Amino acid sequence: MKFIFSVCLIVTSVAVLSFATELSLDNQEFERSKRAVALEYCPDKSTPAECKEYAKEISKTMNYCHNFVINKNTIQWQSCGIVSCEGLKVIPEDLSKPYPNCCQTCKV
Repeated sequence: MKFIFSVCLIVTSVAVLSFATELSLDNQEFERSKRAVALEYCPDKSTPAECKEYAKEISKTMNYCHNFVINKNTIQWQSCGIVSCEGLKVIPEDLSKPYPNCCQTCKV
């Protein structure tokens, strides 16, 4: 009886771990789009310049306005957020522009 319980527990644990790993890989793009800030590691052994190029390529495939910042081997994806323009006109998101350069801005 203990043996059967142990086998069931091991099989369940392996299934949950493999599902969680698969889910985390599949949801990487979802995480970028739905969070205010999402962190992602650059490809292994890439230089900061290569990491920036990688981020630019990924950025072109994202269908929403965003920004990103490179910090060593990490890309920080940022949603646009709300702009506060004291005494200035707010220019709304311009979806006709290529991503990521479409966040709302202040007209100077």
